[in-house]
Amino acid sequence: TMNNHVNVERIMNQNQFYIAALLHDIGKMLERSKQYPYDSIFRDKSKYGHEAVSAQFMTNYFDTVSLCTPEARDLVWQHHHDNLTDVYRKLLQIADWLSSGERRKTEAGDETGEYNKIPLKSVFSALFDHHETWTYRPDALRADKMTLFPQKDRCEIGQDDYKKLSDGFIKEFSGINSEQQLYALLEKYTWAVPSSTPNLKSQTRADISLFDHSRTTAAIAMCLLDQFEQGLLTKETVLQSQPKHLPASQQFLLVSGDFSGVQDFIFSVSSKGAAKSLKGRSFYLELLSDIICRFLIQQLDLKEANILYNGGANFYILMPYAKRQKINDAYRYVSKLLFQAHQEKLYLALGTLPLTMGDFLSDEKQTDAKGFSEKWRLVGERTGLRKLQRYKEFAFEEVFQMVNSDGIPECPICHGSMKKPVLVTPEKGEHACAMCASFIDLANELKRANGIRINALAKPVDLTIKTIDFINGYNDVLAALGFECSLMENVSHDATAIRFNDTDFLPGQGFRFGVLRLPGDSFDELAERAEGAKKLALLKIDVDNLGQLFQKGLPAKDNTISRIVTISRELRLFFEGYVNQLLQTAEYRDTIYPVYSGGDDTFLVGAWNQILKLAAIIRTQFGEFVCQNRNITLSAGLVIVDEKFPIIRGAVLAEDALHKAKHYKAGEKDKICLFDFVFTWDELEYIIKLKNMLFALIKEKGESRSILNKVMKSTVGFEKLMDSAGEGKLKLEKVWRFAYYIGRSKHNSEKYREIDALYDELVKIYEDILFRRMIHQKQINNVMILPAACRLAELETRKITKKQEVL
Repeated sequence: TMNNHVNVERIMNQNQFYIAALLHDIGKMLERSKQYPYDSIFRDKSKYGHEAVSAQFMTNYFDTVSLCTPEARDLVWQHHHDNLTDVYRKLLQIADWLSSGERRKTEAGDETGEYNKIPLKSVFSALFDHHETWTYRPDALRADKMTLFPQKDRCEIGQDDYKKLSDGFIKEFSGINSEQQLYALLEKYTWAVPSSTPNLKSQTRADISLFDHSRTTAAIAMCLLDQFEQGLLTKETVLQSQPKHLPASQQFLLVSGDFSGVQDFIFSVSSKGAAKSLKGRSFYLELLSDIICRFLIQQLDLKEANILYNGGANFYILMPYAKRQKINDAYRYVSKLLFQAHQEKLYLALGTLPLTMGDFLSDEKQTDAKGFSEKWRLVGERTGLRKLQRYKEFAFEEVFQMVNSDGIPECPICHGSMKKPVLVTPEKGEHACAMCASFIDLANELKRANGIRINALAKPVDLTIKTIDFINGYNDVLAALGFECSLMENVSHDATAIRFNDTDFLPGQGFRFGVLRLPGDSFDELAERAEGAKKLALLKIDVDNLGQLFQKGLPAKDNTISRIVTISRELRLFFEGYVNQLLQTAEYRDTIYPVYSGGDDTFLVGAWNQILKLAAIIRTQFGEFVCQNRNITLSAGLVIVDEKFPIIRGAVLAEDALHKAKHYKAGEKDKICLFDFVFTWDELEYIIKLKNMLFALIKEKGESRSILNKVMKSTVGFEKLMDSAGEGKLKLEKVWRFAYYIGRSKHNSEKYREIDALYDELVKIYEDILFRRMIHQKQINNVMILPAACRLAELETRKITKKQEVL
């Protein structure tokens, strides 16, 4: 599209500019191996070694990898120079500054000393001034604990680790031909490589990965390129820009999208066949969020890197300010489509916030500067406001035109209108609307799926269309957004596949982590697999005070876009990568149904005793994942119900329990609500210990269940002891008397030695609780530990009777 008469300045090819932005620092990983040779021509004209290596790397692939072009290489080469005269190199340099949020010119390039021995620090280790060192080994990304979890203290690493990593990257790089493959490869190989290592001058913390730095640089660069080519940034302004002298005009729009009605949408199913369609509905939501992001990026002519975050039914996109009308048109279309497909059940709220270049910069000198998290919060607030003003984007009449379901029969699953009934259970002659039927198909396909193919349709989407009336199944919704998706069982040699939970994705397009495998066909089956009483539990867990992590966790000088996207991406890795791995283990594979797990929360249904065990494990593992940082916590709601209990009501109860756990006392979260009582996680640990002890006495040693009664009755006396312990006035004779009351059940004979030892253990647990109560007021103070443990032991030792109840 080059027209020599109009524009003397060459028009930069957007794709080449994107590749340059993604690969601008790739030399850092390669150079740290100390074994990547590069030509003296690059060395002599580069300011830093890694710049020369990046340029050499791209030059090596001119003939074999179509993404590497001389134009892209020239941008990468010398992007650190001080007096750039090439406007495109300068745009890339500015994007690099803004991604790092640096106001002063300390380049990541002046790495000194043994910089290739410095591992990436976990971003969680420094939040809220936590000051402990937890680091990652520079390994390729896998969804296992060894890889994903940081290690306490500094990992011993060196050039050999970088050599191994670089060799893997180089080998796979030579086989790619699409931007999507490159992006996935960068995530796989550079997620645990520090983008800059600390030195005496720069005081940087090595807690931003090369992947997060590269993708945010690319997102910013795409916006700046657009603004420049639209004439909203002049060549002169660009070339004169310095970190301390940036144009004050609005150049970006930060977009935040958030679905409302998610839980109702997923759970609005009758209990009949709920297991068949819940996962279909929740996976559809993940897919929908993904496809809407792709659709918006396509409409705005941007790239995958512009999606800063997408998980747990919300997303953030960075786009150029020049295209603000375009996003409004695209959003109206999406809104209309969702209404047409799901009526008021599902709504996407979208908020936008204009940004200047200065908004990306952090500054410790300015006390009022809150850094980039303030922008993240503000745009989220605007999105929240939009949820309260649903359908504001339409004229009054339009909404009424969209609603018309007179005389159409009701779907027995979602209770919406059933225009075209589809037979879903032929043996019973049951029908459902086309949409619900498609979710059942989706859940069935997921059972065997190892990947997904997502193709952009050739026909462009017409945003001006008045009504979108060809919507039957979920695939029609995705097609209306310009994409076709199909789940795949065999992915091994397919060049179009995105693999599930497997980062060895080539020749495919990429990978995605997710909790997808399902046990059994019905919830009754899961309840049958429970120990003792055949009941189900529903568990909802989520991260506490997510907003505070960004706003209060990061000091102003470190409050940059790259850290914020790092925190978000890391949390996703835990809920989508690690939780999935946990559920794949033999221990949980057949007893737990993951409704969803992603973003910053998870919702599981399963055999009640397994769910209880898993809740405690997820919490412990999460603590390790976030470097035992006491300010980053989880809360949970757990309800135990009869297997025939309506799942939609169970979900509401679990949500209420979670709410109760989070709002038990002002400012105190980090709790779990069980049997409608709120416990700290430490108290839950004691509940499980006591329950296991009682179970061993009754089930394994044949003791009478009357011991449960006895422990129940001891609660009153124990409460008095707990109060005294809390005041630090514990009288020992009262503890002895209490121990005697429990210990009276002992047999005191050689024959029953093992059983008596268990009673002693039981008394020890009581004493331990009292001691903990004396020294740690906060963590142990709920006397309901005893009744809760008895209730659980009673369930676990129960002989089966059929009776419907909620516990």
